[in-house]
Amino acid sequence: MKSNVDELQEVENRLKTEKSRRMYERYQTIRLHLMGKSVQEISAIHKRTSKTIGTYIRSYQEHGLDGLTMKFSTGKPPRLTTEQQAQVK
Repeated sequence: MKSNVDELQEVENRLKTEKSRRMYERYQTIRLHLMGKSVQEISAIHKRTSKTIGTYIRSYQEHGLDGLTMKFSTGKPPRLTTEQQAQVK
């Protein structure tokens, strides 16, 4: 089991190399959590809900840093039906 210092160092290493803004924010959330900040403080810093911050922390606790990676996101559903999209093309 890693010590808090080792975990913090691993997060900071990932922060230095991360290019994705979303992943950077997630790593930063874990960094602040490991430094002792409360969920409310972190949510105020990142302007995210406490539920979102809690989800990041829970994912980290269950799966480590790799648990923070984004899963597939379908995005916003299309406004046009398939037939309407075919007519436009």
